[in-house]
Amino acid sequence: MPRTLSLLALIALLAPGAAQAAGTNGLQNPDFDADLSHWSFDVTTGTGTFAGPGQAQDANGCPNSGSVSIAGVSVGASFVAAVIQCVPNPGGLLTAKFRAKVVSGTNVRGNFLFNDCSTLLSHGGGSDVPLASTGWTDVVHEGFTGGGSTSEQVSFVAVSSSGPFTVLIDRAFVGRFKELFADGFEIGSTCRWNP
Repeated sequence: MPRTLSLLALIALLAPGAAQAAGTNGLQNPDFDADLSHWSFDVTTGTGTFAGPGQAQDANGCPNSGSVSIAGVSVGASFVAAVIQCVPNPGGLLTAKFRAKVVSGTNVRGNFLFNDCSTLLSHGGGSDVPLASTGWTDVVHEGFTGGGSTSEQVSFVAVSSSGPFTVLIDRAFVGRFKELFADGFEIGSTCRWNP
């Protein structure tokens, strides 16, 4: 009987509408499947290049997907790089997430910056998360509101005070709810689910 209830609960979660609401990602091209379309870079914080496709460059190990490679440039006492996108603000508490892996450099941390897309008025940021070179690190910030703007500029940031670095960023997410599946199945990423 408990197994039947668990199966029914899973089916209810995956019912049309439930999964879509839970995994609605405001970003376009969040997995960097083929290119960097819909993303921009602040010239003061470096530029990015498409890394991939290939399993080593993709956070899910998908052979037909990639990531964005960003290289830190000197900004004051630190080196900084960011990849940026404006998203519609659905209101309420939002969650932002990305996965990152250090290719070169030391003491690299991941973070977020949030600004109004029209005025660039700052809405704050997250807390620094140390990034690893041995695997992908989840960087998550929950509970920002977007300050009442209709669209929010989200900067996925890497920073180091120890010198230049290169970081891969993949699996970006901005939305009102957390994703259900770690690999993005409910938002259309199916490479890990192929037979």
